[in-house]
Amino acid sequence: MCMDGQRVQPDTCIVTDAAHLLPSVRSHSRDRRGSTVRVRFVRACVRALLLVVPALAEGAAGETAEPAGGVVDEVTVTARRPDLDVSGGLAPEIAFDAPLIRSVGASSLEELLDELAPEVSSGRGGAQGRPAFLVNGRRIANFREIRGYPPEAVERLEVYPEEVALRHGFRADQKVVNVVLRTRFRALEIEAEAGAPRSGDGEVGEFELARLQIDEARRLNLELAVDGQRAVYEADREIVVETRAAPRSLQGTVSGVDGRELDTALTALAGVPVTSASLPVRAPGDALAIEALLATANDPIVTDQRRARTLAPQSDSVELVGSVARPLGESLTVSLTGTLEQAHRISELGLPGYTLDVAPTDPFSPFSEPVTVDRLVSASSPLERRVRDRLGALDITVTAGLGALKWSWLTELERSERETETDRDRDAMAAVPDSDPFGASPLLLPANRDEQTATTTRFATEWLLSGPIDAWNAGPARLSAALRYDYSELGASSLLDGVRRFDAADRGRAELRTSVDVPLLDASRVGRLSTNLNAELADLSDFGTLHSVGAGLTWRPTQALRMILSWASEEQAPTIAQLGDPIVSTPNRRVFDFVRGEAVTVDRLEGGNPALTAETRRTWRLGFRFEPFDAYDLVLNLGASESRVDDPIIGFPAPSPEIEAAFPERFERNAAGELVGLDGRVLNVAEAFERRLNWSLRYVKRLETQALRGARSERTDRPRGGGPRGFGRRGRDQGGRLSISVRHDWVLEDRLELAPGIAPIDYVGRSAGGRQTGGAEHRLSARATLSMRGTGGRLRVRWEDDTRSVPDASGVVGLRTSSLATVDVEVFHTFTRRGAWARRLPWLARARVSVGIDNLFGEKVRVRDVLGATPAGSSPDELDPLGRVAYAEFRRLIR
Repeated sequence: MCMDGQRVQPDTCIVTDAAHLLPSVRSHSRDRRGSTVRVRFVRACVRALLLVVPALAEGAAGETAEPAGGVVDEVTVTARRPDLDVSGGLAPEIAFDAPLIRSVGASSLEELLDELAPEVSSGRGGAQGRPAFLVNGRRIANFREIRGYPPEAVERLEVYPEEVALRHGFRADQKVVNVVLRTRFRALEIEAEAGAPRSGDGEVGEFELARLQIDEARRLNLELAVDGQRAVYEADREIVVETRAAPRSLQGTVSGVDGRELDTALTALAGVPVTSASLPVRAPGDALAIEALLATANDPIVTDQRRARTLAPQSDSVELVGSVARPLGESLTVSLTGTLEQAHRISELGLPGYTLDVAPTDPFSPFSEPVTVDRLVSASSPLERRVRDRLGALDITVTAGLGALKWSWLTELERSERETETDRDRDAMAAVPDSDPFGASPLLLPANRDEQTATTTRFATEWLLSGPIDAWNAGPARLSAALRYDYSELGASSLLDGVRRFDAADRGRAELRTSVDVPLLDASRVGRLSTNLNAELADLSDFGTLHSVGAGLTWRPTQALRMILSWASEEQAPTIAQLGDPIVSTPNRRVFDFVRGEAVTVDRLEGGNPALTAETRRTWRLGFRFEPFDAYDLVLNLGASESRVDDPIIGFPAPSPEIEAAFPERFERNAAGELVGLDGRVLNVAEAFERRLNWSLRYVKRLETQALRGARSERTDRPRGGGPRGFGRRGRDQGGRLSISVRHDWVLEDRLELAPGIAPIDYVGRSAGGRQTGGAEHRLSARATLSMRGTGGRLRVRWEDDTRSVPDASGVVGLRTSSLATVDVEVFHTFTRRGAWARRLPWLARARVSVGIDNLFGEKVRVRDVLGATPAGSSPDELDPLGRVAYAEFRRLIR
């Protein structure tokens, strides 16, 4: 019978506080099997299509089930406690219960984790700071399996520190997110979203259709997602286009070779040396006269190409995901996930053109010196870069128990393909020998095109064993051991400057990882103390043997305070993509040349670098977690880390005097010293050193209505329980949640030694000439979410301080980048079955409408040189083409 509620259906209770209920109390009113499931699935799909026509969707409200958010009609109560096997006794850094998860207003688990990125990302840089994932305390082969799950299917979300990753076979440079799913959940989800920048163009659209069914260990998920974005052109924004590059026009420009004068006779007529001029408009058959160049001497016409250059490409993608999980015994569970993805992007790089060298002996040349003719072609479409990505993947997970131990077998099969086509200028070598180089005859020159194809095939299998192995006086020791084999193969072909090239690379990696947690003290006067020892041995077919070792110490003097100290030394090899990706050349790429203090357009090379070597990383980390009050959900985390990397692999930095001094072969300059080409492939440098501090504060308050407070006052004599704050309370959420979190990252030291004999570069507060991630000394993020009975909103603020490049002793132009503060807001409302709107329009039941604005005040980074001017390539709209974006979303769960 119901201990504290009202019986509304057999075996179903509406409960206002479930903390005192046993974990075994569950609803069995929807335990359906067999053909009934298939019939309901087909019925749900048909009903989803009927939503397109609201007049016909009234009958698609579907069967009742668990809450979609806000006020609910009936509830299944399950008071679970945290699984201590996940962490070996460590409490999570952050725990989000179901109402708090819903208050964020996310539409999928992936979107939820993006919103919570500051809390779930690691500061150590492993895997770009992304977390590792567990589902109900167990490993999964790939995040693809659960990333599209609706947040309503999640009972709670636990975030553990990096040390917990070792207990589950991960590397110790990722936080661990444990996703605890609801015991039973069934829904068909339909979502449509549209957004547009305030400045126009760049509109985005997205449609998703998903079916998820959870029944204990059984899970079935099908997802289809389609999205697209319109291109943003330079003409749509305020773009600075002045560069040092030779002026290009449809009319044509004639210039002296290497900056020399065109002709002594023209110089005499103009009274000053003339190095360039626009070609005059002539009637067919008329000879070019030198006097006709005086009107544009040293001031040639420039054609505006902004309508032919994109700041953000046009893109579209389609994704199909299907996953199924089934128990095969008392403790054996198998899950399979299949993924198909396809994406297409088109960027426009300006108008095509050609360049001809004309000797003074040419019968059409009136000049006494060799000259260069440069002309844009109007009869053709703009130069384009077309990128097509395809991916197919199969992930298999098998988990089971072996006495007190747990084991997992994970397998990943993945094949991806990227095709890149880049249009280039016309082939001047194909010009007709007897044609007039100053006229329009070469306009029919054939086009050039570079092509690159990269195909990657990957197979990985891993067996993991974890659990208690022995009992010490202070508690059981825990072991985690993993055997893994990973094979990758890369095949690349490229057509660059008319030369076809084929490359291939493959790698087999066998590794053994072990981690042991040993409790040293328990309930002593100094508190609880435990240690961790871990090691990894990897044999690579192309890099030999790599070693990694680490150790950690966890001390908990009181229930309110915890300290973690860890050290690691890791050897990491470059990926085969970093080694063997095909070379891609991008024409007309704008960069700032710090050596000459001018903006230029260059041909930039990108791709793999077969000369890369392995890097060695040594890291220290000290972390504190403080929960000062039992009566309040208030958590303070403090962290300090230090890392030193020998031979680090980095993306090529922006051009600077130090970079060019260390890698002169990466810079191509003409006879006049002007930068015309840049090799931007990844590379090794000598050493990197970094020290950081960070702190975060999180506060959660449960908001109660007057009716809920009255109900609670009647139960003051009843026992409470159900685990730590945020767990074991899921019922009729008549109240709401207020959550506030703040995180601050402070870079104390960040220096890079490029090569022996070259002074290290201090990147703290330095922007231009720095690494691609920027060098802000301080970064601050804050988020507040509020939800009350299905209506809620969020406010997110992000700020980072200004940076600058310091001029060297020779007076090189320096740049200063402004600080940036952005504010995002969103409000949403969930229509309940019993609400007034749903009674009038039944198809709105369990639908949610969201509206929001990203970058509410339209703030953008401002870059200025020492004279206060904005250099080409650094205008605010180039750095952020979208700016303020407003969006609306409609989402409905059909139960």
